[in-house]
Amino acid sequence: MYEVEVKAVLKDRNAVMKKLQELGCEFSRELHQIDDVFDPDPKLFPLPTGVVMVLRIREEGGRYIFTFKMDKSNSMDCIEHEVEISDKGEMEKIIKLLGFKYQVQVDKKRIKAQYRDIEVVLDNVKDLGEFIEAEKMTNEPDGDTRKKIQEELFAFLETLGIGREDRVIDARYDTMLFKKFNKKTFMIKVIIFDGVNCITYQEPLSVGLARDYKLPLEKTLPFFKGVLQDCVAGKSDLKEVLPPFLEAWGWQSGVEGLLKYWFERDHKIDNELVSYIKELRNKGVICLLGTNNEKYRFTYMLDKMGFNEIFDKSYCSAILGCKKPDQQFFSKIYNELENIKKEEVLFLDDKAENVESAKDFGINAELYTTFEDFIENIKKYNL
Repeated sequence: MYEVEVKAVLKDRNAVMKKLQELGCEFSRELHQIDDVFDPDPKLFPLPTGVVMVLRIREEGGRYIFTFKMDKSNSMDCIEHEVEISDKGEMEKIIKLLGFKYQVQVDKKRIKAQYRDIEVVLDNVKDLGEFIEAEKMTNEPDGDTRKKIQEELFAFLETLGIGREDRVIDARYDTMLFKKFNKKTFMIKVIIFDGVNCITYQEPLSVGLARDYKLPLEKTLPFFKGVLQDCVAGKSDLKEVLPPFLEAWGWQSGVEGLLKYWFERDHKIDNELVSYIKELRNKGVICLLGTNNEKYRFTYMLDKMGFNEIFDKSYCSAILGCKKPDQQFFSKIYNELENIKKEEVLFLDDKAENVESAKDFGINAELYTTFEDFIENIKKYNL
């Protein structure tokens, strides 16, 4: 199956939509599509001269679609195959093993309309602006015939008021973005690191209490899932709310004893990552800590675990008054940065919901699993 399309700059969306409505077209709901685009690494996957091949992972409405594209006569005339996938991270690993490398992210909002056998899409692309596309799918194998279809498609766009001077030739959004920023799209200037299970290795305190003090989870979890979360969000003081729970648990060492056990037990640091952060800072990259934590544990991390020295600055949910994945968490940190664009910020966290929230806020974000995967993933940011 061949995807044949034409594209043009959209100067007057309302006028075009009105003309489409007059033709009887109905519009879809607005779709938010985020495309990660991968091109072959010529060192690992050399292609014949003139062959252009692209892999894409599209995120749309909580779903992930993997797409293969290979240009034929031009980038608006290509073979296309796609399939829904369940695990984006695993697909990215497969893509890299196949010899493809990450190039750019295309973030767009799209509405669709159907006119006879032509699909019309109106796109608002971050950092590029508004465009209109007209598309047909065909089994026609002859390239010249498909070029004629492209001319027919643009003739249709002309009936909507689109001028020839606005036509975009041989330019996918990923190519346009790459050219616009001249590879500077991902010149990261600020990295925000999560604390727990990123810089440090920490198991839930409830698990430790169950193992070391035989306190059953069903007895302690109501505190950790309820009252402690208010402390993490800065709404309550841990030392003030703990005593009645400790009494109910039969804990004999008091509040300070519990905090000592908790903080010292979790005093484990990923020294490889800390060394790499030092290298990043030497290169001029601002490295920040952004952690969901209550204030006493945060103070211990700063003073006893050396986070004051590891990071340029550290942020804690209890101090900010909001916790991840609330976008206010990212907003408050970002608002303190001077002369930094959102696309120049990278956020790392071990929880997918926090990563997705950061992306929705408009900054780059990656799921942190291991130091090895982190080193691999960060390559695409040209650090």
